[in-house]
Amino acid sequence: RHSKNNCSLPVFTAYERSILKYGTQKQRLGKESLRNFYDCWLCLARAIEPMCCSKGHIACKECILENILAQKTEIARQAKAASQHVTTETMRQREQAEREHAKVVEEFQKSHGTAASEKKTNGEKRGELPSFWVVSSMIVARAIRWCPSLTPNATATAPEVSKTEVVCCAEESAHPVSIKKLFPVEFLSSKDEKGDITISCPSCTKTLTNGSKVSGLKSCKHTLCPTCVKTLAIPDGKCPVCSAKVKEKDVVEIRSGGTGFAARGGVQAVKVGVAFQ
Repeated sequence: RHSKNNCSLPVFTAYERSILKYGTQKQRLGKESLRNFYDCWLCLARAIEPMCCSKGHIACKECILENILAQKTEIARQAKAASQHVTTETMRQREQAEREHAKVVEEFQKSHGTAASEKKTNGEKRGELPSFWVVSSMIVARAIRWCPSLTPNATATAPEVSKTEVVCCAEESAHPVSIKKLFPVEFLSSKDEKGDITISCPSCTKTLTNGSKVSGLKSCKHTLCPTCVKTLAIPDGKCPVCSAKVKEKDVVEIRSGGTGFAARGGVQAVKVGVAFQ
């Protein structure tokens, strides 16, 4: 009976709320919808020649260089547009000041100049009203009010400068990034019995996943598990794989998209909308 009268309740059931096409929608993302720690955050595919920023975001070398170049081009374009607007506004103010000065001088000459002539320049005598054709030509000569470029008080708005430096937008809180701060990383990959590619630690051969706190070393490009970093790399001051010198500041934790579990690493997608109930 309720299936035929499912609008009679004062509130929605869980099923009715799930099939709504409007209102705020929430969905918890699973592991299949999250980016792996070795995937590029720009193209979302497995990173080719992976590069890492200071915050641990992995990207393809080609992708991150193209992104930085595009941001620099956009910043230069915005700066040029802002400079041109300042120049144009300065010239407009100067021309307006010159017109006002010329108008003041003209009015002064009319009021304190030679004796006024008996006839106006348009051929009409003093005290007479202008003819219809003169009034029509004066109306046509006025600026068109609905055209912004011809409106007397119309001024172009200043172009908005959204950013002044290149940033990494892998997360909501963007941070500055540059080519000099990027460093390459290497992942030890192998295939399991099913043919799937797995990433493992080159020191202890432990399989690395999104749940593992994988760390990259700036000095030697290797990626290690947290156990090898805490027990071998930092105490000994060198990489356990290639014996390169390692300082604590050279260890960068690589970020991942999450694990998909609700307790740790859960990600929820939210779409805000107006609900008509």
